[in-house]
Amino acid sequence: MDRILLVDDEASVLDGFKRNLHKYYEISTALSSVDALKTIRTATTPYKVIVSDLKMPVIDGNEFLNKSKELYPDIIRIMLTGKAHLEDAVEAVNKGNIFRFLTKPCPIEDLKAAIDAGIRQYNLVKAEKTLLEKTVKGSVKLLTDMLSLASPVAFSKASRIARIVKKILEQLNMQMWEVEIAAMLSQIGCITIPEKTLEKIYKNSGLSNEENEMYKRQSNIGYDLISNIPRLEIPAEIIKKQINNIKEINRQEDKKIILGVGIINAAIEYDGALQKEKKPPLAIASLMKRQQKENIFKPEILDALKSALENESSFEIIDVYMQDLKNGMIFSDDVISETGTLLFAKGQEVNESVKMRMENISKNTAIQQPIPVIVM
Repeated sequence: MDRILLVDDEASVLDGFKRNLHKYYEISTALSSVDALKTIRTATTPYKVIVSDLKMPVIDGNEFLNKSKELYPDIIRIMLTGKAHLEDAVEAVNKGNIFRFLTKPCPIEDLKAAIDAGIRQYNLVKAEKTLLEKTVKGSVKLLTDMLSLASPVAFSKASRIARIVKKILEQLNMQMWEVEIAAMLSQIGCITIPEKTLEKIYKNSGLSNEENEMYKRQSNIGYDLISNIPRLEIPAEIIKKQINNIKEINRQEDKKIILGVGIINAAIEYDGALQKEKKPPLAIASLMKRQQKENIFKPEILDALKSALENESSFEIIDVYMQDLKNGMIFSDDVISETGTLLFAKGQEVNESVKMRMENISKNTAIQQPIPVIVM
């Protein structure tokens, strides 16, 4: 049954609604907006529709529905109001906070019709969102697969950055899919840069001015490649600005973009320091020293990165042959062919795409084995 939440400060009103509607829906009730927010937060399965009275103590229905929209945008919101409060209800409709408003006393048939319409709207929006998410995931997978084929070095760096970003977000207790996707695609613009030049860039070894400019342009190229894909507008903006530190970001930018750039920039800088220092504690120390001198990172992001590395589970390095590679293993050294060609850079995580590419390469080129990998 579809779950709905009824909110009113009069218990008798809630009892009447529940008595007449319990056959059609799984119903929860709350006598205040505060209790309603707690109920939504602790729900194991989502509510599809909220029906709330307008006039309630502490937090009125208007403010409650506005808060619920910010926290849970998918839930359909219906307002109940007395005729004397129609002006407030109209304002709520105009602000886009509610789906329908009904006047008290409200016949059960009218309330049920509004709830049914709300459930249909919820299901429609969720279906469209699911379709769009599949399209986005498919687009991202296509782009990352292209990157892995065109530039193993860039793909490896993007994979390392994505892992670091995920750890930072976990420490910050945040779920930001836009930032995770931006991390996965952070090096997509590098498909225009020669592989040998990329190796020099990622190892911080003596770059010419031309090579430096080439790498700086890759963020704009990445933006151009993905900015027209639906729902990737924010990841595209983050990628465009990813090489900027917090001092270089316009404070008028969207907060999500500012935070995303801060996280990915810290991940990129940490990865660069790790390639140079070789050990995580030394890489973190290097970033801390820069922070003291230049104040270029958000302190909470740097703290989250430090905590993530301290809390990382123990790992071991083992040697495996190609047929024994498993998803989640990480190459602890560069994977190269018998002729010395770099196939996968150190730090690359093994996944289905990596295993398939390695199998295809091995049909024509011998790969140096066994391969040292990190097992978490």
